[in-house]
Amino acid sequence: MFKVKLFFSCIGCLFIVMNSYAKIWRLNNNAGVAADFTTLQSAHNSASVGNGDTLHLEGSPTSYGSLTC
Repeated sequence: MFKVKLFFSCIGCLFIVMNSYAKIWRLNNNAGVAADFTTLQSAHNSASVGNGDTLHLEGSPTSYGSLTC
């Protein structure tokens, strides 16, 4: 019984560690704001953005442009 609990505890820890590598990337094209990207396409094309990462689009009166996936 102890081995089963240990096994499931290890599996649970693995899922927690796997999720901790995701990053949130900021997209903002307003003048004077420091963000990671200014267009959707540049964020999509970046080698730094990986699976599981989140793209956070911040409010802007200017379009972020089109996105070709």
